[in-house]
Amino acid sequence: MEGILRGDALKITVYTAVTLLLGAVLTPLFYRIGVAIHDSGALAGHRVLGLDLHDELGRADLARYFNRAMMLAALAGLGPVIRWLGGHPRDFLRLEANGRRGWHLAGGFFLAAGGFFLLGWGLMAGGVFVPNPKARPLVEAVAGALFSGLAVGLLEEFFFRGCLLGLALRTAGRNAAMLFVAVFFAAVHFLKPPEELAMPDPVTWTSGFWLLGRIFHQFTRPEFMVAEFTTLFLVGWILGYTRLRTRSLWMAIGLHGGWVFGIKLFGAMTRRARGLEETLPWIGKDLKSGLAAVAVVAITGVAVWAWLTFGERDASSGKS
Repeated sequence: MEGILRGDALKITVYTAVTLLLGAVLTPLFYRIGVAIHDSGALAGHRVLGLDLHDELGRADLARYFNRAMMLAALAGLGPVIRWLGGHPRDFLRLEANGRRGWHLAGGFFLAAGGFFLLGWGLMAGGVFVPNPKARPLVEAVAGALFSGLAVGLLEEFFFRGCLLGLALRTAGRNAAMLFVAVFFAAVHFLKPPEELAMPDPVTWTSGFWLLGRIFHQFTRPEFMVAEFTTLFLVGWILGYTRLRTRSLWMAIGLHGGWVFGIKLFGAMTRRARGLEETLPWIGKDLKSGLAAVAVVAITGVAVWAWLTFGERDASSGKS
């Protein structure tokens, strides 16, 4: 663990800080380009995966551009930081061919999404959430949520459970490496603007740094930390377990994508009917917040453990 704390962790922290700063710099630029394209009508009538690109640009606020700028900055720096940390991904990924990759990908996706949809059904039955009358058509909502789920699952699992966990395993045991990556995974997911935050108007070249300040202000709110950190940490631990148990990323990608899909689709089709204060700490602002979400993720984790322990005793030896 000492090697992680003194060496790789410092480099990863520098990479995260540079990503945040670059994202803040790029945000106003991306925003102005997006507004200009929308106002020009150049994408009117163009659809991708059922999504109207013109309407998507019209709905995008500064926070969404910040998230996309952060993603681009993170991807741009991924190659250099991997070389800085260890040379080449093949040197430390420690992944093997998985003959059950399709089953692991699809099964993980439906298991994770199904758990969150059951939670969502319960929240709607309890009157906490109700259908959103302003929701986009179901086909568009499903397409958008599916695209987000698969894209996030692929990118984040390659980085967190592929590169980062592989690096941690060079200098620490399995449990210490899983703990480090799960904590880092949960912490990084707090680096986003609050959903209820009013965006600045007009947008200036310093607006990205203004957003960055609002992001770090969230860490001063204990209820915010407790409501989501536990769920995200548990998610990170389960994903790390599947990566080590199957020696591949397929099940982790499926689970991660399923959780994101469930959160995105439920959020797009519903709205809160009861105040947040009435339901804390059991239910937070969305499906991933609160003790109810922790319980559902924990049950999913138990199901994954049972699947890999009793259903696939030789899962780690699968060949493609």
